[in-house]
Amino acid sequence: FATEGAGWLEIQASQGLVAACRIFNNAAGGTFGQFVPSLVMPTETRESALIIPGLLSERGFRTNLGLTSLSDIDTTVEVTMYSSDGVVLGNESVPLAGGAFVQLVKILDQTFDFEGSAWAEIEAQDTDAIFIAHASVIDGSTGDPSFISASEQHID
Repeated sequence: FATEGAGWLEIQASQGLVAACRIFNNAAGGTFGQFVPSLVMPTETRESALIIPGLLSERGFRTNLGLTSLSDIDTTVEVTMYSSDGVVLGNESVPLAGGAFVQLVKILDQTFDFEGSAWAEIEAQDTDAIFIAHASVIDGSTGDPSFISASEQHID
């Protein structure tokens, strides 16, 4: 694609299709990286928050959070972070342009000044905006990441 940076890829097919990728780094002893599954694009807006469990910022681990807009609607995404015991650590408003990908690097350390395990609740201010979210929890001693896809929380 002759470009630098980060982004997302949409694949369309006239028949059934399965896709995945492996994002990796080259190192002296070989490669290391993470498997990233394909995600089905939501076809309608959601009326519930996305939840990402298993976030970590301690013992050399760090967490990056990714937000991807799947619509042409500019919105602000509200990230509410909770410690593993349910204490609200804070909120962060993240502008997300239509079609954009935003990565928040070391979100627990740098955005919430928190060390420990946590989970995130994520909602778009504009309910017509369609987006997905994920996290990568990275082992700082090996560079080995783990991919966590957000799941939908149904609000009754």
